[in-house]
Amino acid sequence: MTQKEYAEHRGVSPPRITTLKKQGALAGCFKKISGKKLIDRDKADAKLKGGLDQKFNRPGSRPGGKESKNRLIPEDAEEKTTKAGTGQLSLADAQRIQAQYKAALMKLEYEEKSGELVKVSKVEADFFNIARMVRDSILNIPDRISAELASTTDTHVVSEKLTTELVAALEELSNAN
Repeated sequence: MTQKEYAEHRGVSPPRITTLKKQGALAGCFKKISGKKLIDRDKADAKLKGGLDQKFNRPGSRPGGKESKNRLIPEDAEEKTTKAGTGQLSLADAQRIQAQYKAALMKLEYEEKSGELVKVSKVEADFFNIARMVRDSILNIPDRISAELASTTDTHVVSEKLTTELVAALEELSNAN
C-alpha cells in the first residue's frame, strides 16, 4: 500500500509516516513494485506495535533501549494506563477521546454560564433551606392556634381552623420564592 493509504489505515497524516520512515522506525517495511515505493502493512504494523507516538518510535527510546531510563514517561505508566482502560489505545484514539472530553467539558461550562445548568451543591443547599422553611412554618401552627383549638369542641371548626392555617403557611412559603 502507499504511504498515504498506510497513514489512513493508522489514522494519522501522511507526513507522520514520512517522519517515522526518516527516524528509522519503519526500516525494512518498504519495497519497490513497478517503480513505486510501497509499504508492507503487516511489517509496519509489527514494527509500530502499540502506537505512533514519536517518543516511542525513535530508535533507542523503546523500553529497554539506550534512552529508556531518560524517558519522561514513568516506569509504571503502562500499568496505570491498563488499569484506566486506556492501555491499548493508539495515539489517534487517545487524541480523539481527549478532544471529545474537552468538547463535553466546554459544553457543560457554557450551559452552566448560560443558566441552563446549576451546580448540584447549589440545588442541594436551596432544597435544604426550602425544606427547613416548610418544616418551621408547619411546626409553628400549633403554637399559634393551640389555645383557640383547646377551647373548641366542634370538630368541624377545628378541622376548618387547621386547614386555614396550613393553607396560609403554604401560601406564605410559595410567595417567599
